[in-house]
Amino acid sequence: GFQATRIAGTDRFATAIAIANQVDVALSGHETVLIADGQTFPDALIAAAAAPSVLGVVVLTDGTTMPQATAQYLGDGRDG
Repeated sequence: GFQATRIAGTDRFATAIAIANQVDVALSGHETVLIADGQTFPDALIAAAAAPSVLGVVVLTDGTTMPQATAQYLGDGRDG
């Protein structure tokens, strides 16, 4: 009974933001932002597993660099 919807961005960082935006719509916002290193697979995997239990979204960094999509999401007032 579920309908799958493809959510995509121009890269993994923009895709994480697109997913966060969908979570915000579905939950009318979020309570927590989990920031994971988008270059390290286990970091994002663990954050994604934890996010639902804290009504959170996961956004990604590019190692020690903050991608533009992530910076814009965090800077637009939706980060908590």
